[in-house]
Amino acid sequence: DFSFSGLKTAVLYTLQKMTKAKIKQLTPAIAAEFQQAVIDVLTT
Repeated sequence: DFSFSGLKTAVLYTLQKMTKAKIKQLTPAIAAEFQQAVIDVLTT
C-alpha cells in the first residue's frame, strides 16, 4: 500500500507558515503542484 501522508504533511507545514492572505493567493498554485506531484508518482 502506498501513502501520500508525507506529501500531505509537507503541504500542511508549508501552509502553517503562511498568512491567510498568502494562502488565498497561492491556493490554485499549491493545488496544481500537489496534483502534479501525485500524478508524477502514479505514472513513473
